[in-house]
Amino acid sequence: MRKNRKKIYPKVTGAHILLILLILLLISIFYFIPPTNMLVILSAIILISTIVFTVLDFFTGKKLSFLVSFTCGTILLLNTLQILDPINIIILGSLLASISLLLFHK
Repeated sequence: MRKNRKKIYPKVTGAHILLILLILLLISIFYFIPPTNMLVILSAIILISTIVFTVLDFFTGKKLSFLVSFTCGTILLLNTLQILDPINIIILGSLLASISLLLFHK
């Protein structure tokens, strides 16, 4: 066994701290304020979309993480407004296809 082994510590960046703060903010919003007001629900949807964007930004590029977080936020918003039906899903799919063509076209 070697004597001079170095311990590897994970690097903590600003994005990690931002992610932890966003998760704590979301938990505190749901704990202290019941989600009956539409403003609280919309702020929670925006926070969830931001958390999804931050997590996916660690693993993928910014374009793909934006597309997935936009999808997640739009589906949650449609579900909150109770208008998530097959027609709106088809319209959302075509919107996402056009955004992905614009983002990934070279």
